[in-house]
Amino acid sequence: MTSNEKNEVVVLVENTTYNPFLCAKHGLALGFSHHGEWILLDTGPDGSIIENARHLGFPLERVSHLVLSHGHYDHTGGLEAFSHNHLLPKLWAHPLAQKPKYRSDGSFIGMTLPLAFQNVWTPVERLTEILPGLWVLPPAEIIHTDDTHFDNLLVEDNGQKEGDTFEDELSLVIDHGESISLFTGCAHRGITNIIEQALRVFDKPIQLVMGGFHLRHTPTESRRVMIERLKSYPVSHYAVCHCTGIEAYHEMKTSLGKRVEYASAGSRFHLLP
Repeated sequence: MTSNEKNEVVVLVENTTYNPFLCAKHGLALGFSHHGEWILLDTGPDGSIIENARHLGFPLERVSHLVLSHGHYDHTGGLEAFSHNHLLPKLWAHPLAQKPKYRSDGSFIGMTLPLAFQNVWTPVERLTEILPGLWVLPPAEIIHTDDTHFDNLLVEDNGQKEGDTFEDELSLVIDHGESISLFTGCAHRGITNIIEQALRVFDKPIQLVMGGFHLRHTPTESRRVMIERLKSYPVSHYAVCHCTGIEAYHEMKTSLGKRVEYASAGSRFHLLP
């Protein structure tokens, strides 16, 4: 890595932004520079990732690996625009991510995989190191059943719609040596379950946990329990966004203080080597 290259993560797409040159969209896309490599976690809901990345100086044309956290449109909808504008990176996703997904009202909210990506799709179902120090975590074991977010969400299997337990949900981990950082899409299987999974697997403190925590529809008392768990973990910093919800963010900020901030589109976070 040259001296002017940094290890960092930038929020390319998110529900909110304070940058007048960026487009805020319901969804999430995170861009990483990691030892001279460029990586994406999710693509947001549409082509807004293209213009946002251009304004932020994030080189989509240099992305070598793209990880999809789960098969919802607001995390995968940018694939189509990406496929028309850039050389295709290696795509990592759970094989179940392509199953059709719906809300309980019948509206389709799943992923449409562009034909161009079929040849670069690599299914991942277990702990996988995709680059040195860069790991994909498989779906978390559900230890805390009070921290799951499946309500009114369905998946189609063999022509039948059933409750979606997000067995396609992946997370990303960067191993810094003495610590790790953890990145989530929506944490449907529970941010506390995912954090505890990462702690079990790597047995290291966590520098940063970043992404959607899916607490926006969680009852206030349940959120308080989860926030107390978050407070107890060996995590230096939380950067929340997307489906976490502004109210939940404020509750976390009140409880955890400087350990928490909101990651809107355009936010940048330095990562340890």
